[in-house]
This record gives sequence, C-alpha cells and structure tokens, in this order.
Amino acid sequence: MQPINWEELPALRLLLPFTAGILLAIYTPVNWTHLPFFALSLWIALLLMGNWRTWQQNYGWQWLFGAMLSVLLLVSGFTLTQQHRQLERPGHFSHFLSDTAFVLMRLNEPLIEKDRSYKTEVSIAEVHNGAQTQKTEGKALVYFAKDSLTARLKYGDVLLAKARFTDIAPPKNPGEFNYKQYLAYQQIYQQAYVKQGMYRQLPVNTGYRLFTFVFSLRTYFIQAIEKYVPGTAEKGVAAALLLGYTQFLQDDMQQTYSHTGTIHVLAVSGLHVGIIYLAAGSLLFFLDRRRRWGVWVKTMVLITIVWLYALLSGLPPSVSRAAAMFTFFSLAQLFNRRTNSYNIIAMSALLLLCIDPFLITRIGFQLSYAAVAGIIFYQPRLYQFFNIENKYLDKLWQLSSVTLAAQLTTTPLTLFYFNQFPTYFLLANLVAVPLSGIVLQLGFVFFIISPFAPAAKLLGLLLGWGIKVLNTYLYYVQQLPFSVVQGLSVTHIEMLLMYVFIALATLFFLFRQVKYMQWSLLALLLFTSGWAVAKYRHLQYREICIYQLKNATAIELVKGYNAVVLADSAGMEQFAGTPITTPGRPPINKRQYLPLQPENPLLTTQAPTLFAQNLFLQPPFLQFFNQKILLLTDSANYCPQPTAQKIALTLGILTQNCKAPLEQLQYCFSFDTLVIDGSNKGWLARKWAAQADSLHIPVYSTYDKGAFVRKW
Repeated sequence: MQPINWEELPALRLLLPFTAGILLAIYTPVNWTHLPFFALSLWIALLLMGNWRTWQQNYGWQWLFGAMLSVLLLVSGFTLTQQHRQLERPGHFSHFLSDTAFVLMRLNEPLIEKDRSYKTEVSIAEVHNGAQTQKTEGKALVYFAKDSLTARLKYGDVLLAKARFTDIAPPKNPGEFNYKQYLAYQQIYQQAYVKQGMYRQLPVNTGYRLFTFVFSLRTYFIQAIEKYVPGTAEKGVAAALLLGYTQFLQDDMQQTYSHTGTIHVLAVSGLHVGIIYLAAGSLLFFLDRRRRWGVWVKTMVLITIVWLYALLSGLPPSVSRAAAMFTFFSLAQLFNRRTNSYNIIAMSALLLLCIDPFLITRIGFQLSYAAVAGIIFYQPRLYQFFNIENKYLDKLWQLSSVTLAAQLTTTPLTLFYFNQFPTYFLLANLVAVPLSGIVLQLGFVFFIISPFAPAAKLLGLLLGWGIKVLNTYLYYVQQLPFSVVQGLSVTHIEMLLMYVFIALATLFFLFRQVKYMQWSLLALLLFTSGWAVAKYRHLQYREICIYQLKNATAIELVKGYNAVVLADSAGMEQFAGTPITTPGRPPINKRQYLPLQPENPLLTTQAPTLFAQNLFLQPPFLQFFNQKILLLTDSANYCPQPTAQKIALTLGILTQNCKAPLEQLQYCFSFDTLVIDGSNKGWLARKWAAQADSLHIPVYSTYDKGAFVRKW
C-alpha cells in the first residue's frame, strides 16, 4: 500500500498546527500578547528575502514555506483562543458589579424548570451603578424564583434586575464533575439568583427571529412528546433521542445506555442528520430534473434543513460536526469537486474551531470526531477481513465492523473520562443502532403529523412501544454478568500511549514493516510499565477524606483498593452518588459502610472488617494507622479539666452543630488540623473558623475549601 499523500489532505495539514495553537492557549497559563506581532514580523521578513514565487517553487525552500505557514496557523489558533476569553476583556460585566448595581440582561434561551427555580443563560448588556451606566458584555447563569410571571419569560426578553452575582463554585468533593471549568470553557463565570419582584421586564424582545422560531418549534415538539408518547422513561428517551433534550431523562435509564455502550444513541449525532439528509433528498427528487438551477435549489434546501435540525437539537458538537460535513459534501457535489473524507472531516473541525475554539474541550466533540475518523478509516478494512456470501450475515458483519471501528478509536477517551468499559457493546449496538434508526424515522414522521391528534396519538403509541423495546433489550444486556468493567482509570499520558500503540499497530498491519511493530511494542511496554508502577503505588496508598455534604457527615478511610465509610444516615444517602473512581487515588473495589449513631457516633452497628488491624474505634476517638482523630458531635465535656500533657491528635472533626468550647479543648488536645464539616450550620462554621484563628488552631472548613483530604 502506498504511503499517505499529504498533498491530497490540505485541510488536515492546516488543522493540525491550528489545533496545536488552541491547545497551547487553553493549557498554557501565560498570556503571550506579543506572539501575533512576532509571527507577523517573521512573515514580513520572509517576504523581504526575495521573490515569493522563486523561493516557493524552489524545492530547497519549500520546507520554509510549510514551516512558516504552520507557525502562522499555530499563532492564529493561539490568538483566536485568547481573544475568545470574555473574562479577560475590559468590558466584561464582572468588572463593574457592586452591591447596589442593577443589570440589564437578555435571555439567551428558554427557561429550564428546576424543583424550586427557573434556570437560564443570560447576556449582560449594561451595569447600572446609581447614575452611572456601563455598557458591558459577558454571559452568566441566572436562577429565578418560581412564580406565574417568571414562567412566561421567553428567549430574547430583556430584564432590568437586582441580583448578587457570585463565582461558579468549584467541585467540593473528590471526583465530582468540574462544573466551574465546564462553564468557563463556555465563557460563563458568574451565577445569580433573582428573587421575586427583583426584576422588571422591559417591553422589548431582542432575540433573533430564527432562534425564536427554533425555540418555539422545539417547545411544541417537546409538548407533543409529553402529550402523545406513553411512559415516563419512554418520554425521556424520545426527547433525548429526537431533540437532544435531556431534562426528562431518568438517571437509571441514562446509566443503562452508558453501561451498555449505547449512550451515543441518546446524543443527537450524525445518524440523525444522515436520516434527515437522505429523507429530504428523496422528497426533493423532482428538482434533479430541473437542470442546473434545480440542483442548486435542492442543495441549498438540504443544507438549510440540516442546519435547522442542528439548531433544533441545541447545536451539540456531534450534530454540528455532522451538519458541517454534510454541508461541505453537498457543496463539493454541487461544484463537481472530488471529495476526500479526511479533508471533509478536517474542514468541518476547522470551521467549528474557528467559531468556538473551546469546543475542543468538549467530550462530545472529541468522541464524535474520534468515532467518525475510526469508522471512515478502519471500517472498510475490518469489513474486508471476511467475505460473507449470505446477504443477511453480510449486513450483520457490516454493522458489527462499524461498531468495532468506532469503539477502537474512542476507547482511550472513554477510559480516560468515564473509567469504564462496556463489555457487551457489540451485542448491544447490533440491536440498538438499527432499532434507534427505526425510532428516529418514526419520530420525525410523528413531528410532521403532530398537529393531527388522532394520527399523532397512534404514532405516539408506536413510538413509545419502539422505545420500550429498545429500553428493555438494553436493560437485559446490562443485567448480564460483567456487563461493565469499572475502575479503569487512565492518565493523560496513558491515554496518549494507547493512541500511539493503536496508530503504530495500524501502520504495521498496513505496511508490514518490522519497525512499526517494534515501536508499537515499545508503546505497549511503556503503558503496561506505567500501569504496574501505578498498581504498586496504589497498594501503598492511604487516605482520610472528610466530605463536604449538605447537613451530613461522611468520613472515608482508604487503604489501597478498599475503603471504610463512616457516615450518618443523611451522609449514607448522599455518599451513594459519589464517583467510584477518583483521579489521584486507586479505584475502590470494596467499601464497608459503618453507620454513625446520633446518640453515640462511633458506636456502630457493626465492626470494621476491612482494616481490622489498622482501624480502632473508641468513642469519641478513632485511629487509622498512625492518624489519631477526635470526632466531636455533641455538647459533651471532652476536656473536663486541663491535663499535664496535651494529647496530640492528627485531626479534630466538628460535626452536627456540637457545642464543644474550643477554648477548653485546647487545654487537653493539640490538633494538626481542626476540620469543620458540612453537617454544621453555615454561620456556626464561620464562627468556629474565626475562633480557631484567634486561638492559633489550624482550621479547615469544608464549606469554603471543599472536602478535606489527607494522603500518605
């Protein structure tokens, strides 16, 4: 097989340095403001060296042209990303806020109903400080108190509101999703709560008509699903599968799709766009007979329909990628240009990253491009391994090869982000993909006939039945033994080594050169060596973690791959939602839960069995290896009189709003750290923290700093 001809992949050659510049800007804390001027100076100097065409056509100088173009693209990606950071702009609204400020905000999306409030994203156009008005920019999350007037707000409405903006809170506990960073990549850094009567709606709507139409249409379709599709679980899956709307999706149903490797079915993706593209193309067949102008009209209509659906689904990265690819493919056909799949992929990524360079941080963006690249490259080669004459078995193998190709290129990413591997992904996808395709087609027809109640009710029943069959099948796949392998934690370096191994092994099978096998084995050796070293370190790992939970106490003691959790009833309930795998610590294979009793917290209903030789409970003390801890939970007199020698303790933990006087405790105990957990009232935690500072006692409040973690 001939080597890849890079001359045929100009878009890919442009994308690589441009992406490198974006990543450099995102993950490098330095703001190199003079970098664009440096790159411009290089290009000017290059032009002054001589005639452009002369050195460009000279073989000995071609490398310089490529190198300078790569530098320019890298700098362009870096500069574009830096300019995209709204918080660093002088006009960002957060620079002008005060306690008495009013803000003029516009709703960027319809309200999302929560249990006790409405949530939406807004743009801040002005900040009013008394008589001074400042034009501003920037986005924020705003929560409105529930009332009948607020429920009527819609996209584009303009409000003058009094609200206190605060920074988005970072994760409070190990392994929690970093919502602060996720929103920061979307240029949202602040949030606010608007109470009843603290805003006034202005008699103007500044929303774009296209988005107003799209949001109205989406709301209508969601209401049609609620009205005609039976079953709570089926409604949630229908809204997610057809529109990318996940507010109705139940957690257990989402977990079922995740554990079976079919979560992509719930993410609106290229499959949806492809069905719409083909269906619309079939309906517009008559335009093919109208000579050249008919082809132009058909192409423009198809592109419009594809992007309209992308807007309808909320423009997730997977749909944006598919819409961009179909757009370039359609335009290439229109102008009779030869298409290259890799160029189309690269051009779509280049377009999307030019619009929003921070898209590259989105998991959906990474998985979408990894999957489609794997399908395009690996699926034809996997399919050629077997020549099956039976047309039904051949179709089955064709679908299987698509699933295997996508899984091959996305597994390193899924292991890195989700720390799990769905064992029966092939078995699940063999039914889920074709069945979801049928459901999609039913769903789109359902949307078209939804104004006609009798037909909509009948088709809604069929749609609900199809989704129920899909859900039931995946549920039984999930119940199979070892359906998902969890705790497979990999680092950035290990993920990259996995991709290096896959790439080098692929080159060996393509070109049959021993050097590629040698390098792939080296990558595999580095990966397994790193895994072995991590395994050894994990066996020696020790940790005490005091979680930040609302009105609850939970203390986790970790040794290697096992853990003991001491928690009250509220802590047990909240702790059940914590991640199994946490970055920086071993995956927990076994946990023992010891419930804390309110009347005597360390008198549990059962004794520790995992760390019988290293964990000792003697109320109100506990010792884990050499870490001595005092757990204060009530108003008992822990220090009736001063002692001749203070008892040295690693930790003192204040819980359950206990009334232990710190002045008295310091006469009997010395603490390395005094920890105040989330089971206490906020005002009491602040009072204790101030008192501990005045007594020169090292203090740590989980309210302010998140969970307390001690590792050794």
